[in-house]
This record gives sequence, structure tokens and C-alpha cells, in this order.
Amino acid sequence: MFDTYLDHAFFRTLDRSLYFESRLHDVQKIVGADVDAYNALAVLRGKFWGLGPDDIKDLIVATTTKIPESVLENMMSAEKIRDAVGELASTAYKEIVPDSSATDIDAILQLKKGFEQVALRLTMGAYWTVFSLGNLLASLKLLMLEIRNLAAVVTGVEQRIHADRIMANLVFSA
Repeated sequence: MFDTYLDHAFFRTLDRSLYFESRLHDVQKIVGADVDAYNALAVLRGKFWGLGPDDIKDLIVATTTKIPESVLENMMSAEKIRDAVGELASTAYKEIVPDSSATDIDAILQLKKGFEQVALRLTMGAYWTVFSLGNLLASLKLLMLEIRNLAAVVTGVEQRIHADRIMANLVFSA
């Protein structure tokens, strides 16, 4: 829960910086996907923790065009987490909505992995525009993912975790 509140502070500041400092389309596209992922996952985690709609609404940072405020409100008012996840089927992220999950936490984890894949595709797509701020941001994000993957491999080897489980935790282009 503490991580979610730290993420909230980060994404709120990031969104404000983007709004006031940079109106560049390539940067907004990359950052917008991260904001969308944070918002959707914050709503789902809030529901999982049993928070009320007002408390969950406090976790939301500015909305984007890909997940409108109405969809987030529908997610907050949904009875079950699976119903809340289903609300994303009416957005640009419909391809990452899990079809069926055994548990609520599985649905949240599958959605998180889907958002990571979308962010990776957008990040790699930033290189189509040459010599832009989006290239710099994309390079930093890819470096961050590479470090995360290396840390997962090192930890897995150190803990003698089977290679299949290590590979399942890595983020890479499909």
C-alpha cells in the first residue's frame, strides 16, 4: 500500500511536469500509457484492499484520453474486481483485458503485465521519430527495463529458481 502512495506522488508530479513543461506528442504518448497503467491498477488495488470510492478517487492522478474519468468511476463503483477489469474493454487497452482469471489478484497481475507490454511497444515506437525528446525518454525507459530484467535473473540464479519462473518475470518484446 505504501508503494501505491509513493507511486501516486511520482505520477502526479510527472503528469504536472508533462502538462506544464512538455507538450511534445511523442513524450505524452509514452508517459500517458504509464499514467493510465497507474490509474487503472490503483483503482483495482484499492478495491482489492477494500478502500471506499472516495479513498480510491484520491489515488487517481489526471486522466488521459485513453482511459476517461467515466471509465475509472465505473471501475470504482463495480461490485467485483473482475467487473472493474471488464470496464477497460471499452478503452484503447481492450486487448490486454484478461478473459478469465482464477482469482482477483491474478486478474490484476495479468493486467499489469499487459500494461507493461503496451508501454514497451510505445517506448520502442518512439524511435520512429529521429532526434526527439521521446528518443531520450525511450532510451531511459529501456535501460530501466534492462536493469530490472538483469536484477530478476541475478536474484533467480542466486535463489536457485527454475529458468521458466525467471523468464516469466522478465519484460521483453513479444
